[in-house]
Amino acid sequence: MFNDVRYGLIIDIGSAQIDVALIESTEGTENPRCLYTDSFQMNLSYAMTVEDRIRKVRRTLREAYRALDTDGLRALRRHGEIESSLARTLIVFRPPWSRTATRKVFYRDVTPFTVNTKFLESLFETLEKKLEKEYKEDDIAHAFDFDIIEHAVVETKVDGKLTEDPLGMEGQEIMLRHYTGLAPEQVSKDITSIQERTFPEVPVTLHSCQYISYRVLAEAYPDLSSFCIITIADEATEVAVIINGTLRYATVLGTGSSTIMGQPWEDARIGGRHTTRHIRSLIEGTASEEDRAKCQKALWEYGRTLREALIEIEKHLRIPRTTMVLVPEEVRGAFVGLCEETLLEVIGESSTVFVPEDITMDHVDGAEIPLPLRIAGHFFHKLDKLGERTQ
Repeated sequence: MFNDVRYGLIIDIGSAQIDVALIESTEGTENPRCLYTDSFQMNLSYAMTVEDRIRKVRRTLREAYRALDTDGLRALRRHGEIESSLARTLIVFRPPWSRTATRKVFYRDVTPFTVNTKFLESLFETLEKKLEKEYKEDDIAHAFDFDIIEHAVVETKVDGKLTEDPLGMEGQEIMLRHYTGLAPEQVSKDITSIQERTFPEVPVTLHSCQYISYRVLAEAYPDLSSFCIITIADEATEVAVIINGTLRYATVLGTGSSTIMGQPWEDARIGGRHTTRHIRSLIEGTASEEDRAKCQKALWEYGRTLREALIEIEKHLRIPRTTMVLVPEEVRGAFVGLCEETLLEVIGESSTVFVPEDITMDHVDGAEIPLPLRIAGHFFHKLDKLGERTQ
């Protein structure tokens, strides 16, 4: 393998399916290339308990790993490479299987102090204790038994001055803004175990989708220092706010593109693919009068939930006037406009709302690649450039 070419495996754990890919990253090229991809449905239904849902994720995860170990490696060998060529396995958790938390901590003293490693560790410990307390009081996080999978310092100021490396600096005040990604502990432990059995020589890193989306989109749109990301999955929605290049706020709503349809049809057994069909019929103009009314009611309820979340954010931060929407392509026509209307209601002026289709990745077979996989592929492709600072 040439030194300027890296290969990586991506496992993207979505709310209703797991997508996998084998990525080729060549230094100096704008985009990565996909050599193999596949998708595995979890076939979840709203009647399932949390325990049943976690079991489904774990079972589908094992299936995804088996496919990478067979079809994925076969694709790698077709390109003249072997398993030892793999540089990394990148795991991405999406809502509802992930949470993104941003917190800040201040320390101030009348006597000047010098920032050292022990001092920073004590601040991190304060942050993590605060986070643990909050998530013990979060019913959903407690039910999924979330555990920390990554963390990073996204902003540091000493005496009000922004710095990338505060070690050795002197001052009377320090502020750290810290990002933490969380995912179900059972699933993350499974990943460690399966990875050791399947690809023992390949390092693995776990990330929340919001963190990699924030990093990739900030790099792809350098002229946008402040923007909002609304990630709409089948069963959850995550909203993140980036101010002056820093991830400042993130929250998860327990409503997604499929779960909004549960109440109008009053059938807890229905899964995501069935409810997506109803929304598509509305977009295409083929829905019956009854179904159209139900869809419109469901979308109105979704808009109300999103509006309440945005109003709460606006109390603490000024929402940027540019928003990127990450939403499954099959229901995009219903949700992008809805997000635009909702933002207009909350901030009182029009916003630029768009799907970031500029994030591209070629497939050797010419197949279409979902946007979440393209974003994950770019994260792998430009890890060094993005300055990954996770543990």
